[in-house]
Amino acid sequence: KSYATVFMQIANENKKIKINCVSDSVKGFDAQLEVELMDLNGKKLMSQKKEITLTAEKNTVTEWNEKDFHIHDSASSYLQCRLIRMGKTICESKHFICKAKNLKLKSCNIQITSLEGNKIKVRSDEFAKDVYLYCEKSDFSFSENYFDLSPGEEKIIDCSGLGDNISGIKYITLNNIIFKP
Repeated sequence: KSYATVFMQIANENKKIKINCVSDSVKGFDAQLEVELMDLNGKKLMSQKKEITLTAEKNTVTEWNEKDFHIHDSASSYLQCRLIRMGKTICESKHFICKAKNLKLKSCNIQITSLEGNKIKVRSDEFAKDVYLYCEKSDFSFSENYFDLSPGEEKIIDCSGLGDNISGIKYITLNNIIFKP
């Protein structure tokens, strides 16, 4: 997304996972930070939660030791981080401990389905890294692009210029660059 009121920046520093939550809101608020260790097949390996307070227009940094997550194979796992306020996810991000080139990715198939109101649903059968949607029509744009999808996860995206034809929408993923079809 090009703009969000709240976002997360995640980094590994000195065997610690630092999650920097930034709020552009004029009022502070309480939230729950949920961090799940997931494998690339979509299985939750473990989960940790912390209550945090986001201060108005400032950064809130939360830390975990990497060893708290028992990460045995960083090439086949990632952290799914969610900021939850009043039971609703307001921000989420996936974070990889290793570099993308070292991930144990599989070939994936992306399904794109047309929905009402210039929306599409994007889904993958395998973990899809760095999904990039494009269309050769020059007046076509997406509300969100260049994202990761867990197996079975669905992402709803607004499209301008969609009309009734989604057949022109194409995609590229890191998986498909590695496993050239």
